[in-house]
Amino acid sequence: MFECQTGDADSDAIYSRPIHDVRPSGTTESRPLVLYAYKESESARKNLEFFVKQGLHGRADFVFIFNGETRDSELVPQRRNIRIGMWPEAPLVRLSL
Repeated sequence: MFECQTGDADSDAIYSRPIHDVRPSGTTESRPLVLYAYKESESARKNLEFFVKQGLHGRADFVFIFNGETRDSELVPQRRNIRIGMWPEAPLVRLSL
């Protein structure tokens, strides 16, 4: 798991760092990690709303990554097993394999 933080006022740097002790004390079980990447659009918002209503549960950890300027992260509830990362607008990178 990670949490995103922005750099100082003179920098647009964003980095992540590990979050320790996100599970209750004494818990050693492995849990699934669900990553949800989001780029704002009308259809993406509908998908996010559906996922928040139908897909969230307490048996997995969730990381939502919001790309670009958006307030749609407010649709995601605050829970112990949910983290949100905000990333600035970045050019699309395409990989060829």
